[in-house]
Amino acid sequence: MLYISFHENSFPYFNCNFYDYFTDELDEIVSYKKEVWPNILFSCTPVPSKNEKFAESIAVMTYMNFEEVSEWSTTFNTIAVKNKRGESYEEFKKRKEQLVIDKLEVRFPGVKKAIKNVYSSTPLTYRDYIGNEDGALYGIKKNSNNILNSTINPKTRIPNLFLTGQNLIFHGVLGATIGALVTCFQFIDNKTLIDKIKDAT
Repeated sequence: MLYISFHENSFPYFNCNFYDYFTDELDEIVSYKKEVWPNILFSCTPVPSKNEKFAESIAVMTYMNFEEVSEWSTTFNTIAVKNKRGESYEEFKKRKEQLVIDKLEVRFPGVKKAIKNVYSSTPLTYRDYIGNEDGALYGIKKNSNNILNSTINPKTRIPNLFLTGQNLIFHGVLGATIGALVTCFQFIDNKTLIDKIKDAT
């Protein structure tokens, strides 16, 4: 994942997400050759605070196998527990950042000139912050053949402590939304809430 900030008024804001595939073979997204990585990009510009014409930043996400960072798998680094993964890890990240930026330049010609700063995260980052063994960004592994086996109850045994988010029912952005609804059903009649959502659309 790359978090890129831009020089002021240098890159246009777009009010949508971009999914760019640099391969026709979808299997190659997960089982990729390092020489052609990355072959998929997800890009989005957060809503700018100063004006609607220019983006202040862009978030760029692509798939990376955990094997690529396994060399540093014994390290742990978060804001709360600060550690260094070493110079070789920082060099690895810089190489990967440049490869992503090169592909981003294919999608958005001229974007390199607009870049002010770059921060990146790898599967190790997500492993350390989220607690997923292999650094999966989208939550715990779900079993599509037995979804109830990996479903989490929003109501806990601790009074007034409820859970929500992507791991409750399904993973990902849609899973987080559905998880939020399921949690809301603990406080409000589900039919009433669904009717309000329908009326709003």
